[in-house]
Amino acid sequence: MRAYLLELQSRPPQKHRKHGRDGAELKAPKVVQPATVQNYLAGVRVLLKALEWAGVNRFTLEELTAPPDPTPPENRRPALPEVTYKHELLSHLEGDQPERLRMRVIVRLMGEMGLRISEVCGLETDGIDLATRLLEVKGKGGKLRPVPIPPHGV
Repeated sequence: MRAYLLELQSRPPQKHRKHGRDGAELKAPKVVQPATVQNYLAGVRVLLKALEWAGVNRFTLEELTAPPDPTPPENRRPALPEVTYKHELLSHLEGDQPERLRMRVIVRLMGEMGLRISEVCGLETDGIDLATRLLEVKGKGGKLRPVPIPPHGV
């Protein structure tokens, strides 16, 4: 692995053509988000651990660190403070009207149990198991995953 990386670094930089075949312009490189880089690094770490386990790789994982998030702190979205969530948001949803009850359940599923909006929309009554206090959720890629229902969620 190191030899390959050293060989790549020793190559002279390649000049990129402005136009591809048939005179078509090449697209500008896509900007990669920090979360995407984190996902790629996680995959590489798993691969390297497997190679290390198999005795094939001697490359250390400490050398693989993710770049810092370039988003300035003032532009990052902080989590909603619990006080704001409990008092302000849920107080707007008080009442016995069916719409308000439904919205209160949706907000609590997302805020307290961490469900995505697509997961909330895909919920079915068959997926609720009060005996084991588990909620079966269809997540990304159609995978089913059990989510524990908190004591106050029943």
